[in-house]
Amino acid sequence: MPSDAGSVYLEVYGCWLSKAEAEVVKTLIERQGWRIASSPEAADAVIVFTCAVRQDTERKMLRIIRRLAEKTIANGNRLVVAGCLARVRPAKIARIAPHADLVSPDSLEEIPRILRAEERQVLLTGVAPRCTMPRYGGGVRYVVPIATGCLGSCAFCVGKYARPMLRSYPRDLVVRAVKRAVEKGAKEVYLTAQD
Repeated sequence: MPSDAGSVYLEVYGCWLSKAEAEVVKTLIERQGWRIASSPEAADAVIVFTCAVRQDTERKMLRIIRRLAEKTIANGNRLVVAGCLARVRPAKIARIAPHADLVSPDSLEEIPRILRAEERQVLLTGVAPRCTMPRYGGGVRYVVPIATGCLGSCAFCVGKYARPMLRSYPRDLVVRAVKRAVEKGAKEVYLTAQD
């Protein structure tokens, strides 16, 4: 891919799985030539990974999306709202950020394609394969997603709506990624999932 793909700013909220999935997306977009920007103002596109675990968190996420929507509209840039809140509250997000692309946790590996799309994208259903591990970027810790979704049906939890199917990453993919990270210096490995 060409190196002039542009720059992307990533803002990540939520659990360790959300952080790991953001690293997966970062790995994918860097492979396609995108650079990581240090601020929304310095980026051609902004991706926010959201959380929907509690009502106060949801309100915080909506304020953050509104702020990022104002910045991206002012700069003529793309805004991608990814993660649990995109799946759970798409109508609320569309009211405050009608230009934003919405991407459920099950479609995160589609984000590189979305960044190049001409039209607004809404991917809230469907299941994309889980075939990319985050690149180990150095340091003590390596966070690895091993599954997404939950088989539970807790009345208080929105997770079953945000991530309705339990899907695991291929075991050999996880093992190879952890082995590479440890060989390169990782001392702590965080295996992340919901179930």
